[in-house]
Amino acid sequence: MTRTSDETHNPSRRSWVTSANGHPDFPIQNLPFGRFRPRGTQERPRLGIAIGDEVLDLARGVEAGMLREAEAGRTEPLIEACRAESLNSLMAFPPEHRLTLRRSLSRLLAAGSDGEPNNSRGRRHLLLPM
Repeated sequence: MTRTSDETHNPSRRSWVTSANGHPDFPIQNLPFGRFRPRGTQERPRLGIAIGDEVLDLARGVEAGMLREAEAGRTEPLIEACRAESLNSLMAFPPEHRLTLRRSLSRLLAAGSDGEPNNSRGRRHLLLPM
């Protein structure tokens, strides 16, 4: 399999999530999908991506309409997969669908995006401490 780099892998890319900048495991260039449960709750497990010392909740992102780019031209099942408790349905999508989602998330978290905390439409509420 040939791997290709795009703007999401640019080493100079910075995030408004301060803990991501220079993070050894989860900088903005590495946004791994995972399953988590909010700390101290009995809530059902959810899907998210690690960014710095935090987790971006994919279900909250979908509910807030923050993943519209990933939705554009894609099927509803991709968005439903972001709301699931398991990674299985999300990982079953073709790589190009997951790449579109990754690019959307990277843009959402990039410095200068309208997600920055000082913006009135900030997206800080999508993040939970790891």
